Amino acid sequence: MATSEREFISNFLTLAFLDDPALPNDYHQNAENLDSVGISLRPLKIPYENKRQKGNDADSKVVIILKSVRPPKFVHTVKFSKLATFLQVKESLRALENDLQNADIKFLLKGKVLNDLMLVQDLNSPKISLTVMVGKEKSGSSRGSSSSQVTSAEAVDKTEIAIPWEKIQATLSESIVDQEAVAEAFSRLKRGWELAK
Repeated sequence: MATSEREFISNFLTLAFLDDPALPNDYHQNAENLDSVGISLRPLKIPYENKRQKGNDADSKVVIILKSVRPPKFVHTVKFSKLATFLQVKESLRALENDLQNADIKFLLKGKVLNDLMLVQDLNSPKISLTVMVGKEKSGSSRGSSSSQVTSAEAVDKTEIAIPWEKIQATLSESIVDQEAVAEAFSRLKRGWELAK
């Protein structure tokens, strides 16, 4: 017995509003008076692994082997808490190697650069071997030279360049027969040049 949607909705609404609602629209009850929050669910049949760390596991140490294959070459083995970040590992490496005070240091694991804010425990290993890439030293002199290059480029841009407008108009006249089209193209070129300044 098939009924249309309109018939179903009218029958449903009629049945729904036969009796007044038992509770008003703004009804609320204190949480202290609730016996249950809803139906209780049966336990899962799938084994559940608790991924939260136990107190003693969070305090355990991870052995990190730091190896640089490019100059300055070094190999260090250090122990860190699982909750340490790789930024803290970098700071300890700077303390161990005096040559790296101002250098840009990156840790690589299987060819991928590790983020400084990443935790050691995110790698899920009791022993981690990292390749250390030592970049160029950070210094203010390189920034100063790049800023001087920018200012000299701006100075070149600000100088007036003499444009041979007569030659451009003559070239347009040679390639385009219609003089109105030549005048329109020439005015567009000149206006574009003025706007680009």
